[in-house]
Amino acid sequence: MCSIAMIGDLGWVLPWLGEGPALSALVFLCLVALSACLYLYWRVSAFKSQNDVLRALVYDRPDVGVAEFRFGRLVERCNDALERIFGMSREEIIGKALPLPDSRKSQWEELEARLRAGFPYWNVETIRVRGDGSVFRAYISAFPIFSRNRRVVGYLGMITEERWMSSLEAEASRLAALADNSSDFLLLLDPNLRIIYANPTVAAMTGIDFDSIDGTDVLDCFAPDDRHSARHYFDVLKSGMNDEYSPRLKLKHRETGRETLVQFGIYPLFESPNEAPSAIACVAKDRADEVALGKKLRLKQREVQVVLERLPVGIVMVDLNGIVGTSNRRFQELLGYATEEISSTPFAHFVHPEDLREGRRRFLELAAGHLDHYEAAKRLVHKDGRVIRARMTVLLVRREDGAANHIINIVVPVEDVPPADDIAKVLSTLN
Repeated sequence: MCSIAMIGDLGWVLPWLGEGPALSALVFLCLVALSACLYLYWRVSAFKSQNDVLRALVYDRPDVGVAEFRFGRLVERCNDALERIFGMSREEIIGKALPLPDSRKSQWEELEARLRAGFPYWNVETIRVRGDGSVFRAYISAFPIFSRNRRVVGYLGMITEERWMSSLEAEASRLAALADNSSDFLLLLDPNLRIIYANPTVAAMTGIDFDSIDGTDVLDCFAPDDRHSARHYFDVLKSGMNDEYSPRLKLKHRETGRETLVQFGIYPLFESPNEAPSAIACVAKDRADEVALGKKLRLKQREVQVVLERLPVGIVMVDLNGIVGTSNRRFQELLGYATEEISSTPFAHFVHPEDLREGRRRFLELAAGHLDHYEAAKRLVHKDGRVIRARMTVLLVRREDGAANHIINIVVPVEDVPPADDIAKVLSTLN
């Protein structure tokens, strides 16, 4: 009808072209052909558009295996998800029949008969076999592909692993249970920094009522002097200028006013690339115990240093490369050097050149962990060049895993050996 109407509208052209019947017929045929071409172009464009939509919705889904089949289950083409689900390469799939367990052959014969009759089927639960022989549960769907004469020539099949279909809900439940029972501080924020999820630990640390915490401004959770810093970190993440932050910030409890130092991990969450974050995740761990432990260790180090200063023998701590870290006052007096002149200097600098070779060999055995200690007569060189004969005990200090950590040298001048009881008494205070 569209073509006839178009011809009628163009009827005025015919007299201008001439009145010959042959010419009129030729023009008529040309107009019919042009109309047919335009109609076919429109139909092809519409089909291509629909096909692109179908491919985007079904064929390119990463979680659904899709394949086009000829009867006999022979695959003509497939997507990447089908390769992944069956654990087979495209070369192993195209032109071949996918594996089918014997127990499901009768089921498949019934489904194939339905397809041959021109009827689709949806979400049929079944069992399939991967290329390596392992069995998995799946849901399959298919609809027939018709030729121009309405004869069924094949079908489009889709398969989804049952594990995947149930995994999202199961994984969400598992993560929610882990989050709710975690001793860490867990938050999810919207782009306006309003809380959209908080676990019970957040309420315990901030004093905000757990039932009404949703929608709270996250900055209300922080100590006043840390809110500006927190705002800076969040704003930078929202702008896309950084992928994550790991600052230390203080939380403040609303009722008690108690402040808790925590180590934050702040991460942006994106729904699609090239866009601003749709949410921000916060994970934090209480560092109060760590701070207390650090103070305790520093106090212990000061106590140890005081004891070392009281020892009537020279004490030098060196690393595994023989570089001096710390030394006590007795060793400094013995060689005539100040603390800063000894620190970061190779211990070999203070040893007589003729004693270096043998001492170096035994030191390397100790540093490698082959020895725990050794004793040696050693000649040391005073700052003014004098030679001082000493007895030296070298001890290896190991880490908890047994690996070498550092070395302690105990130096006693031969002419100034203190009574053993005096040394033992002072050393006992280190325990």
